[in-house]
Amino acid sequence: MGRIVSIPVRHPWLTIIGWLCFVAMANIGAQIVHTPVSNGSFLPASSESQRAAGLEAAKFTGGHQSAQLAIVDSNGLNASDQILASQLRDWLLGQRRAADILSVSPGYPSLDGKALVIQVTFGSTGPAPDAPDPRVAAIEEHLAKLQLPANMSVGLTGDLVISHDINSGILGGGSSGRSDLLRAVSILIIVVVLALVYRAPLPLLVPLGSIGLVLATSSPLLVIAAATLGLPLSSNSLPFVFAVILGAGTNYGLFVISRYREELRRGADRVASLDAATRGVAPAITSSAATVAFGTAAMGFTSLGFFRTLGPAVAISIVVMLAAGLTLTPALIAITRRAFFWPRWPRPTLSADDVASPVWRRVGALVTRRPTVVLVVVLTLLAPPILALSRLEVSVDTLGELPAGSPSLAGYHLIQAHFPVQNQAASVFITTDGSPLQGEAAPIRDLQEALRLVPGVVSVSDPTFASDGRTARFQLGLRDEPSSEQASTTLTAAEGAARRSLAISHLARAQILAGGEVAVDRDLRELLVKDFVRVILLVGISIYLVIAILLRNLFAPFYLLASVGLSTAAAIGGVGLLYRETANQPLYWAVPVFAFVFLVALGEDFNIYLVSRLREQLPEADRPARVARAVALTGGVISSAGLVMAAAFFLFLGNPVPLVQQLGAVVVVGLLLDTFVVRPFLVPAVIRLLGDRSGISSLPAAKFGGPIG
Repeated sequence: MGRIVSIPVRHPWLTIIGWLCFVAMANIGAQIVHTPVSNGSFLPASSESQRAAGLEAAKFTGGHQSAQLAIVDSNGLNASDQILASQLRDWLLGQRRAADILSVSPGYPSLDGKALVIQVTFGSTGPAPDAPDPRVAAIEEHLAKLQLPANMSVGLTGDLVISHDINSGILGGGSSGRSDLLRAVSILIIVVVLALVYRAPLPLLVPLGSIGLVLATSSPLLVIAAATLGLPLSSNSLPFVFAVILGAGTNYGLFVISRYREELRRGADRVASLDAATRGVAPAITSSAATVAFGTAAMGFTSLGFFRTLGPAVAISIVVMLAAGLTLTPALIAITRRAFFWPRWPRPTLSADDVASPVWRRVGALVTRRPTVVLVVVLTLLAPPILALSRLEVSVDTLGELPAGSPSLAGYHLIQAHFPVQNQAASVFITTDGSPLQGEAAPIRDLQEALRLVPGVVSVSDPTFASDGRTARFQLGLRDEPSSEQASTTLTAAEGAARRSLAISHLARAQILAGGEVAVDRDLRELLVKDFVRVILLVGISIYLVIAILLRNLFAPFYLLASVGLSTAAAIGGVGLLYRETANQPLYWAVPVFAFVFLVALGEDFNIYLVSRLREQLPEADRPARVARAVALTGGVISSAGLVMAAAFFLFLGNPVPLVQQLGAVVVVGLLLDTFVVRPFLVPAVIRLLGDRSGISSLPAAKFGGPIG
């Protein structure tokens, strides 16, 4: 590794030209290959709700590619409402070819005489399930331009519209002044942190140059990987890829530049200092990137589309960022020569300890002098938010994920006020391969009665038969909200009742499937638990192996992983408690899994940097003194890196989608806890208390091709 990372220092222009060629080739390659259709579907096709949706689309008119347009008049329906409905229907029919509209129904009035609903059915084609839908966007834009009197309202909703609004929000389609402000604040935090660390302009710009080239490369590489390797692809991954590249790229530059300045202060010449700095941080940075790459890649083995597409995209991007951090960044530093630290070139100091911050030197001394006290205090501080996990509420309510003011949310509330929306939330399908069901009056009647007797079911529709007669659909009205666990339990009970009813008839071999919103939420809950267990195992094992290989020890990774686990649990529990108490809002389903993967992977970055530096110090003197020195030398760099990474995820707090906001909040809190509590206090205290049993011993620097850290 040492020889490889020395090449950019010795041949910087060749390295830069190579990177520019690589960026150009990646972008050309992405244009040549066939761009695959995004396969970031929300639930796997094998899930029951998706099989039911496919059956409905194939056997019944409409399927799930539909939307409902509501017209509400608080004064009661009149001729002007009918005229508006006719005009909207004509306009929609006029968009038939451009918007792939199959049919537009007449306006059906509500029982209270105050609303009309128009069913709009789309073809099976359209954008990917994880991308904004231009067909829906065009209709929403047209409705927004209507000039309506105060007593009239128009809204558009349905699964297709809800998905469009969520995807548009994730990608920034619903950005506002608040999100723009937070974006500016995030960038300002990064600039201020780096300015305070370097007090020179070029150390600010060089890492950003590397980040810019990686961002220009990552999207084309993801397209190529999806086309050639079959990796899942999703446009929703792009904001997360941007945040990780921004944070990791800045941190890799921070590690290299800080070590470069330290080597210069030791009196070495410019080229030798940069070479020693790059060789010195290479093992730690490589191991850190490996924890993020392996941790996020593990998400590719999950069932849910959000995780399955996000993980590999981040993993590929972080590998590219690592390559740039070890080659392009040193090359850019090398070509600037002595201008890099302008206006003040680092002067040699009498001792390497002089580069350590006095604040972090005192922290290191405190931890090594009173490790038991420090450990007890830290665990006491983390205990309340960790205990809050016992009261954590996780929601699968899709409507709750919608940005405030979303057209689909407004349309849903309009329809909910005048139509029995819950009748559309759950369906039970019975299908056979044999004789038509329409001729089986007695079994169908008995089944319908069995469904009515299920606790929680308030209504059961008469069966609707498919054109071939071999599939029947019953729509259920449920007592509980569709997204609640009680509704899922009721639907499961209804399926059981249907099976028991058919079991005593000659239709015992008929297939029964549950569909609708309730079935989707039930599948999501079940798959989420399985995915979380799978992610914990895969991420834990992969990161354990990375740390074990780096440290040549099997024991140390256990408590290093446990330390990050504590800050992760505290962040999830604390943020969950905050949202519940201040906004009466539960955490949404993706937050715990996402937070676990990213906080554990990113937190181990700082662990590895600290421990790598500690191993360099151990041969020189007694362990307590070197633990304190490692804390002092890494405290400033790690705290700066943690602030930068937190600032990158701070961007998500401005996203209009509540789920993304919560993801940002948990990661920011977790990173700050990890940076300012766990890393400088908890981990050194544990190492100090374990002593020689800590599993962290010195390793000859020659094995790595240079100093460690």
